[in-house]
Amino acid sequence: MRYLLPFFFLTALGCCHRAAAQETVYKLTGFIGIQGGESFTYELQLKDSTANLLSGYAYTYLQKNKDVKAYITAEINRSEKTLRIRERSIIYNHGFTSKAVMCLVNSELRYSEREEALAGKLTTMTAGAGALACAEGGLTFINKTEIFRLFNGPSDTEQPARTADLPPHVVNETPKKEVRTSYVNQDSINKARRAELAARIPPKPAEITEGKDKTYEWQSSKVVMEIWDGNNEDNDRVTVECNGQVVLSNYTLRNKKHTITIDISNNELNIINIQALNEGGDPPNTANIRIWDGETGYDIVAHNHTDKKATIKIKRNIGK
Repeated sequence: MRYLLPFFFLTALGCCHRAAAQETVYKLTGFIGIQGGESFTYELQLKDSTANLLSGYAYTYLQKNKDVKAYITAEINRSEKTLRIRERSIIYNHGFTSKAVMCLVNSELRYSEREEALAGKLTTMTAGAGALACAEGGLTFINKTEIFRLFNGPSDTEQPARTADLPPHVVNETPKKEVRTSYVNQDSINKARRAELAARIPPKPAEITEGKDKTYEWQSSKVVMEIWDGNNEDNDRVTVECNGQVVLSNYTLRNKKHTITIDISNNELNIINIQALNEGGDPPNTANIRIWDGETGYDIVAHNHTDKKATIKIKRNIGK
């Protein structure tokens, strides 16, 4: 018996140690829409740090083998269903590039029951005390399982994930100085360059999904629509209808823009629906759209689950 008790004690101690080492990891996969019409996959891997703080990594990419990895901290309010995230430093850049000047991401996200999405505006900033503003846009997560788990915790039967690859607990953490602190060369971020980019880049794209549409006042009798996959080509398929008539059927989105012209000369109010036929290899179904009213263009990102529709409303000013 004198051998059994120490063995039992050591076994129990080992189990407790392993349980303590297993911490809950939260994963969120969504997308960033940036002014100018670009969109990228944005993936978070977070773990509880202390109180209402989280820490972990963020990955931004168009193609998974060309990503940016950033160290990130977050503040969560589970009762209000809000998440405030802040990228602190760049760990590596494996060839990620963008037309817009993207730096360290900051965003305040709120969950909408109506839209079933965790979303918010984002800004990107250079690092350091004299931080400069870079590109702006929006950040959206719509995976209901991931969002529910973030705000409600894992189920009782869930096996905790390993956290060996996640950073240690952070309390009032001050990031170390990095050689590379943004997605672009720091030399390119100056006032003259920023003014040039701002003059060329249209406003950030509108985001539409089922239950969240967008209305435009229109002058011309036609809508010229460009539609493409602004992210990694993953065989997303869509059908586009205007006023109940199919104008693009079962189309597989590619990075190359596909252009269609829609006649709206006979209608004052026109309803354009973009239906998601699948969610491709990287959910959700995401379509980048640019519509032209003569020489005026509008950028839109439509995202949905399978069989759901995103809606654009065109109000034509007949006789004006």
